[in-house]
Amino acid sequence: MNGDSSALPHLPLRRAMASGDRRRVRRGFSRTRQHGDFARHASDIEKRVTTLSVTHLQRRAVAGVDPKLILAFELSANVDAEDFRRAELRVLDESRGTFVIAFADDPQLREFKSRLERYGEGIPEDEGRKGAAYEAFFDSITEVRVLEPDDRIADRLRESLAEMDPDVELRLDIELWHPGDGELGRSGWRTRE
Repeated sequence: MNGDSSALPHLPLRRAMASGDRRRVRRGFSRTRQHGDFARHASDIEKRVTTLSVTHLQRRAVAGVDPKLILAFELSANVDAEDFRRAELRVLDESRGTFVIAFADDPQLREFKSRLERYGEGIPEDEGRKGAAYEAFFDSITEVRVLEPDDRIADRLRESLAEMDPDVELRLDIELWHPGDGELGRSGWRTRE
C-alpha cells in the first residue's frame, strides 16, 4: 500500500502526523534520582545480593533438583525486562510493574555485580555524561531479597481468599516455571514419575 487513499475510495484516510517540527525523543535517565549517593546505594545492593548468593550456594540440591537463585526485586519505577537480561538475570514475572521476580543462572551474580560496580563509580567526569553507568536500572532498585511464600500468591487470589469462608474447599491451578529448554523440562519430569 503506497499511502494513496484514492486507491481505496470506500476507506477515507487522513494523514496521522501533524505538520510542524518533529520533537526529539529524550533517551536515558529522565526521572528524578532516588539515590544520589551512587557508591552507598551500590554498596547496599552489593551487600544484599552477596548475602543472598552465599546463602544460596550453601543450599543443597533436594531430590535431584538444583535450586536456582530466585530473587524478588522491589522497584521505585518500571524497569525493562531487557535490562535484567543484560545483567544475566532471567525475568520470571514482571506483571506487578514495580515488583519483578528473576533468577540467576550464575548464583555468584558476576555480571550483575560488574554492572553494579560501574554504577557505584558514579558519574564519570571525563566523559561528559549526566548519569552513572546503568543508573536507570540500579537507581530503581529499592530492595533485593529472596522470593518468599507470600510473593507467590497473586493479588486476585489474595483478595478472594480474604473474602472466602475458611471451611470452603478450594481448587487451585498451579503454574510451574521452567525457563529452560522445553524438551529438557519434559525429560526431567519423566524421570520423576
